Amino acid sequence: MADRNLDDALDAAVEIEQNGRQIILQTANTTSGTGPVFDRNRNNDQGEPTEEVIWAVQINFENELIDGAIIRTTDQQFLISGLHTVNQSMKIVDGSKTYNILNIESLRPADVAIIHTLHCR
Repeated sequence: MADRNLDDALDAAVEIEQNGRQIILQTANTTSGTGPVFDRNRNNDQGEPTEEVIWAVQINFENELIDGAIIRTTDQQFLISGLHTVNQSMKIVDGSKTYNILNIESLRPADVAIIHTLHCR
């Protein structure tokens, strides 16, 4: 069963590459400090973020889903392969625009993620 899910994840990655474009998945570099988390002087220099070029399909939210609070008209969705590890502390860089990842929905029928849908603002 896991082999079939991995095949599905690979198929999804191929489809995204054929129908999408390249974007940058950006991870902030964090360093550990000695002060408490709320200390403003704890780690002012976090270094340059790590960037990974990935393939994605960008889609708009359907009009009936836009409520102005949870989903705004400027929000975007990006579909990426489930083979990528992603979390809400990462950012999406698409050309000159940088998006924060607000929510991640993963299609994961078993232990292998096939596709991630990122809600970005």
